Amino acid sequence: MIPIVSRITEETLKVVPNSIREAAHSLGIPKWKITLFIVLKTAMSGILTGIVLSIARIAGETAPLIMTILGTSLFFSSFTGPVDALPLRIWRLASQPYESANAQGWGAALVLIMIVLILNVVLRLLSQRKNISIKNY
Repeated sequence: MIPIVSRITEETLKVVPNSIREAAHSLGIPKWKITLFIVLKTAMSGILTGIVLSIARIAGETAPLIMTILGTSLFFSSFTGPVDALPLRIWRLASQPYESANAQGWGAALVLIMIVLILNVVLRLLSQRKNISIKNY
C-alpha cells in the first residue's frame, strides 16, 4: 500500500499549479508553510483518492495470499498474536462443503465490503470538507 500511496501523492503534488506557490512566495510566506497549508490542502482530495484506491486494492488481492504463503488459519486472539487475513478466510470458508461455513464466508465477504465502503465514505466526506474550507478563503 505504501508505494501506491506515495506515488499517487507525488503525482498529485506535482499537479498543484506553480502559480499558487509563486503567489504565496510573493506574499512572503515561508516555504514550509506553503507546502503544509496551501499545497497539501489543495492536493488533499487526490491524496485521499490514492488512499482509497490502495485500500480497495489490498482488500481484493486474495490471490497473492493464497498462491504464495497460504496464510495463517488462526483466528484473532490478541493484538500481539497472528491473525488470519479476511480475504483468505473468505476463500477458505467458501471452499468448504458445509452450508454453515459458506454462510460464514458470505458474512465475512459482507464485512470486507462494509469496511471498504465505510473507509471510502469517510475519506470522501473528509475530502469534501477540505474542499469547502479552501473555497471559502
